[in-house]
Amino acid sequence: MAISVRELITNNEKSFQLRLIAGAGALDYKCTWVHMIEDSNVSSFFWGNELVVTSGLLMPEDDVFIENLRALIKKDCAGVVVNIGPYISEISRPVIEFCDENNLPLLTMPWNRSMTEFTRACCTQIIRANLDDEKLAESILQVILSPHEHPQEIESIRDSFDESSGFTFISMGINLHEEHNKYNQENMLLMGTALRGYNFQYLVFRHERFFLAFLNQTDPAIAMDAAERMYKAVKGAFPDSVVHIGVGDPVTDIFKLDYAFQSAKAARRNSTLRNESISLFSSIGMFRLFYTVSDTSILESYYNDVLGPLKGSASLTETLFRYILADGSIKEVAAKMYVHENTILYRMNKIRTMTGCSLQTVPERQPYLMAYYCGLILGNIAELE
Repeated sequence: MAISVRELITNNEKSFQLRLIAGAGALDYKCTWVHMIEDSNVSSFFWGNELVVTSGLLMPEDDVFIENLRALIKKDCAGVVVNIGPYISEISRPVIEFCDENNLPLLTMPWNRSMTEFTRACCTQIIRANLDDEKLAESILQVILSPHEHPQEIESIRDSFDESSGFTFISMGINLHEEHNKYNQENMLLMGTALRGYNFQYLVFRHERFFLAFLNQTDPAIAMDAAERMYKAVKGAFPDSVVHIGVGDPVTDIFKLDYAFQSAKAARRNSTLRNESISLFSSIGMFRLFYTVSDTSILESYYNDVLGPLKGSASLTETLFRYILADGSIKEVAAKMYVHENTILYRMNKIRTMTGCSLQTVPERQPYLMAYYCGLILGNIAELE
């Protein structure tokens, strides 16, 4: 899993004589990189969850130091390491209290320990953790495709997550303007930052053109909260982006990760189709049946078979679908289509002749309602209000 501030401290505490003096409650936040900076203005280039190392050269006074810390907090800084020496000889009580109040880990390192070496050591450990995450993501994808054929990957997931806590997938599609397309990695960092603070393990990675968040928990409310955080993070960084998110059904059986993944994918497709920000799979009704059909040619075949007698007439197809959705109300259909009721009566008589169906009973109408949903998913028709 992505390395946490706590792990970086544990790994480097002895070699660099690190001492934690504030922010002990936020040590489990993930750390994406380490920067040596003396001016907090540089933080405008941060993407979140970076650890900062400083000598305090430009902030010897408490008020200046605290203002710099405040700027770092706004960029979701993972923590600050101060190289105690000629510029800052000790950390004052007001600074410690500020960091505790804002859950910002603050550490000290003696002057005889190199900031450069510390930064290099931490960055090396972060890179290794990221490579481990890539392998773990690949294991998850392998298990999704064929769980019973990858026992080693199953064990890898079990080693990294608590299987008894279950799993939930979130699938996100992001359409960026061309000048932002290079920011795929930054989007992953943004989403990782958005998920900071949760007390469960998670992994964010790419699959095909989409981003996935793999949550080690099963509470739909928490999953929706995570999805909302991710949405706000991406839209905050790229306001002109188009973002659609799907939250899948949770599973407690690791051999059912394929269902968890497919349900998140289906919910994201529903979000895209209906131009919604976020869709929860369990809340999309009958669409759950259609979105989980992996071979869309089946839906296409059904759609064409049912509507074939109408010979591609757009007006007759819309009239039929509106008639089904209005439960057979000619008056309602006429009002929706802005035509006279006699026009709808004429069209419906023509439809009955062409299809050979009276459309009077629910069983007779049902195939056409199913065809309507297939058409929506395939993009053959627009959703009717």
